[in-house]
Amino acid sequence: MLNQAINLGNLKHKLILKVFSIGCIICGAGALLTTIIYFSMQSTPIDVEWPIEHSENAITLKNDLIIVPHSYFPRVQVYNKSLEYIRGWRITSGNTFWLIPASDDTFYVQTARGNHQYLFNVNGKLISSETYIEERSAPEALRSNISLSVPVYLTLFMNPFYMVGLFAFGMFVFVSLRVCKPNKKIN
Repeated sequence: MLNQAINLGNLKHKLILKVFSIGCIICGAGALLTTIIYFSMQSTPIDVEWPIEHSENAITLKNDLIIVPHSYFPRVQVYNKSLEYIRGWRITSGNTFWLIPASDDTFYVQTARGNHQYLFNVNGKLISSETYIEERSAPEALRSNISLSVPVYLTLFMNPFYMVGLFAFGMFVFVSLRVCKPNKKIN
């Protein structure tokens, strides 16, 4: 009787782990696929906020708008001084880039790949594009560390490694359950 109870308990735990692992696989793959589709589109909606938990290279313009670069995706987002999202857009060249204030409502984006320098206004309009020779960075007084609150269900979208990690963890648990032998009877 005890042996049957132990085996039944193992079956319940195995089923729970299997459902959990399938959920991890679906969530991880879904988040990764959503990200790939979103960033493969030629033009992305300007009113979609992409989750950013922390940025060390945000700049504040004289009109109190805060420009925040996304560190994992080539994207710039604009916030007001209360950290409420206003708008955001994609940068077309590379993931590593710096922000440099230009005037009250414009700023430069310098990319590491290709040495491109773009001048944008806070509405996302590209004003000019050129190649730079000397790398610059924003003055320390204008750079700031920004921490934004992100709902738990959007945490996956902050970093592509979170998506891949969740998918890989789900696959590991699922394959482990398929490979593991059931417990032998205890005498």
